[in-house]
Amino acid sequence: MNKVAIVFLIVILLAICISILIVPEVRRAIGLALTGTLEVGGVAPQVRALYMEYTDSVYSRQLTSTITGAPSFDGEEDKNKTLRLNATVYDQNGDCQNGFTWYVCTNDTGLSTCNSVTAIYTITVASPIKQYACEGCPNCCCNYTSTYNLEYYRFCGVSRVNGTARDISLLTNSTLGFWKFNERYSMLYPYVGDPNTNPGAVGDVISLGGVNVGQWNWGGQNTTKNGANTKFNMYWNASNFTGGNPPDVIPIINTTMIGEPTNSTYAVDDDTIRASGAGYIHPVNTTKTLYPSYQIKRCGKFDCGVDEDQAAPNYAKFSLWWHLYIESGKSSGLYNNSIWVTYVPVVCGA
Repeated sequence: MNKVAIVFLIVILLAICISILIVPEVRRAIGLALTGTLEVGGVAPQVRALYMEYTDSVYSRQLTSTITGAPSFDGEEDKNKTLRLNATVYDQNGDCQNGFTWYVCTNDTGLSTCNSVTAIYTITVASPIKQYACEGCPNCCCNYTSTYNLEYYRFCGVSRVNGTARDISLLTNSTLGFWKFNERYSMLYPYVGDPNTNPGAVGDVISLGGVNVGQWNWGGQNTTKNGANTKFNMYWNASNFTGGNPPDVIPIINTTMIGEPTNSTYAVDDDTIRASGAGYIHPVNTTKTLYPSYQIKRCGKFDCGVDEDQAAPNYAKFSLWWHLYIESGKSSGLYNNSIWVTYVPVVCGA
C-alpha cells in the first residue's frame, strides 16, 4: 500500500472517532451506554407533637412546649396510674419507622434538662404502630405509642417528656413537652398492707391494745404511710371513751389532775416512751395537736422502704403508739372513742 492510501485510511478513521464523540445521533446508533450517579441526603425526622392520656380515656391531651397551659394528670392513692404516651413523627425521606424514645423527667430530678441522664424512665419503641402517607409524601408519617406507670409518690408539679425519633441513617430529632402531676395528699392510717395485693389495706379501727386502770398505758401499734405525692402535717383531736359494764366514760382530762405538768391523759407517739416527746391530744372542739412535729415526707420508692431523702428514720412510713391514763374505778370491758386526723399538705415545691 502506498503512502497516499495509508494517509487516506488514517483520515477516515479519525473522522469516524470524531463523529462518535461529537454527534449524539451517531453515539445512540452504535449503543454506547453511560451511568449517572447522585446521592440524596438524609433529613432528620421531625417530632411534630407529643400527647398523653389515661389508658382508660379517649381524650388525648397534647403536651405543651412551655409550662404555661401544660395539661395536668391525677395520680392514684398508693398505686400506679398508667398513662399512654403518643407521638407523631414526619420524615421527608419516608423512613420515620426506625424507632422512638421517650425520656420521662419529673420534679424529682429537676427540669433544666431532660435526657438519658436525668430521666427517671426511658421508654424505647422499635417501630411505629402506624406509618402512612401525609402531605402527598408516601410513608412519611409515623405514629408511636407506649405506656408509662406514674407512681403515686413522684413529686407533684410540672414534669417533662423528651420525645426523640431516629431514622435509618440514625439521624435524630427531639421535642420537649411539659405536663403537670396534680397535687394529691393521702394519709393511710392505720395502714395494714399493700393495696395491690391486699384490698382494704387501710383499716378504720385503731387498736390501743389492753390497758389497766390507775396507770399510764401504752400499746396499739399502728402504721402510718403517706400514700400520695406531697409532704403534709398531721393534726389530732378525739372524743372521750365510752363503754364498759356497767356503762362508763374514760375522759380526756388535764394531767394536772393526776399531778403532772399541763398536758392531757391521751397521747399519740412514734415510740413506746411517753416522756420522749409524745403528742398530747385534747378533746373535740379544743386545740388540735400537731404530731409528729416533723413533716410527713413522701415515700422514696413504691413500697416506701425509705422516704424521699432515702434516709433513716423513714418519715414517710412509720409506726404510731398510743398512751392513755385511766383513773381508778372505771368499769371493765370494751371502750370506743372517735379520733379525727386533719392533714394539711405542703405546697408543691416546698
